[in-house]
Amino acid sequence: MNPKHSFRKNILPALLALALATLLGVGQFLYRRPAPEIAPPQTPSPSCELNRTPCRVPLAGGGEARVEFMPRPIPLLAPFTVQIHLKNRTADQARLEFIGGSMDMGFNQTKLRQETPGVFNGRATLPVCSVGAMRWQAVFTLIKREDARETQESFTLPFVTGGTP
Repeated sequence: MNPKHSFRKNILPALLALALATLLGVGQFLYRRPAPEIAPPQTPSPSCELNRTPCRVPLAGGGEARVEFMPRPIPLLAPFTVQIHLKNRTADQARLEFIGGSMDMGFNQTKLRQETPGVFNGRATLPVCSVGAMRWQAVFTLIKREDARETQESFTLPFVTGGTP
């Protein structure tokens, strides 16, 4: 067998694979989706207690969000309703993540569906904490898409379940 023919036979597939990988890499670079703009998190008024009342949060880009959990007090190990009303603000999508403040309670995220413009609803369930009272952070993220750009704005509401921590 001719050594030149053997070399060409082995190198040709490697060169084709390298060319394909380069084209895919360049394509990903040129057509990548821009990173979302993330606004700084907002803080509600100190009197806000989601386990007892609805909460109002001013949003960084203007407007406000009114958040409500129903029923109150928030049940444990049972579904409850989450509702966000946006005032003077729009969003295409909203999601909620619960983070245990007293201990790690695992991943707990809910996508809220838009019922009417500016009103998002969903159902969530919180696990039971074996040590009694539990501090939580409810992290809400509002997502707005315009053209090829995505903007995310988050706000966090603390609350307590199961008594006084």
